[in-house]
Amino acid sequence: KIFRLDDVAIGAPLHREEAEQRQSLPHMERALVYVDASRNGEMTASLAGLFAVRQNVLMTLLEAAPGGEAKAGGHTGRDRFRAAAEKARAPHGDGATSAGAPAVAVKRMIGQLLQARSVANGDGLKSEIAKGYDIAFVGIRQPMTASTPHFEEPLQGLVATFDGPIAILINGGRLAFEPDRRLDILVPTGGRPEARLATEIALALAGASGGALTVFHVFDPRVETMLVGGRSRRAGMSLLVDAHRLGKRGGVPVRGLTATNQRLDVEIRRAVRRERYDLVVLGASLRHGDARFLGPGVLGLVQSLDAPVLVVAR
Repeated sequence: KIFRLDDVAIGAPLHREEAEQRQSLPHMERALVYVDASRNGEMTASLAGLFAVRQNVLMTLLEAAPGGEAKAGGHTGRDRFRAAAEKARAPHGDGATSAGAPAVAVKRMIGQLLQARSVANGDGLKSEIAKGYDIAFVGIRQPMTASTPHFEEPLQGLVATFDGPIAILINGGRLAFEPDRRLDILVPTGGRPEARLATEIALALAGASGGALTVFHVFDPRVETMLVGGRSRRAGMSLLVDAHRLGKRGGVPVRGLTATNQRLDVEIRRAVRRERYDLVVLGASLRHGDARFLGPGVLGLVQSLDAPVLVVAR
């Protein structure tokens, strides 16, 4: 079911100050971006450019290249970052870059937000992490190993040592992404902190690109029958309304989508096939063993989706 969330009233709206205290993104100041020359790397660099302007976050972009040399020909990660940043829209459209600001001012602003350099494969990444970052974005050719749910190096080393959330792009080759593309984004929400952060990041990217966001909640019929008075359904709807309020404050169109199924992954696949979203932003909790890794359910879902997926893991 598709909902117009303006028509759904659940509880009293939060004051702006109180609402921002509950958000993670307003408290972020520095982000690390690690990319290579793959399609995942190119799209991640573009998304980082959108995110930097939207959130006014300082970005350190490390571009992996054999021997530390930039790729000959084509667009580098920093080129992609700058091109997307020049097209990005600030919150509420007040201070949009290419939509109104002089080109010189735009380039100066991007220069202030971005520090970029090439590194030899994963060299220097470990020491960079120690400098302290609030979030990391990663786009590499093969983030996951072929036979296990573990990450490939150097991503595995980053996951093992980084304390903050890591946004990992998978399936970047499934979208012909251009810097001026208006992103139509889907974010499943279930109330966990990872899903909440994924919603905030999705809102930032949708707003920066001038696109739109669909928040998707799947009700589990087993839970519905166990709880009386519709408490589970009210809680699920409140998540959609909360996302709508966040979007309204940032000038981002948000619609609500619901389904009922005990298989969350099945409904997400159906939604992506039906609507052909440009990007799915998925919050995930990392499993802990001899290393940190994605659970098999999340991994199977991500690999089966015919769309780029930004996994926000912590």
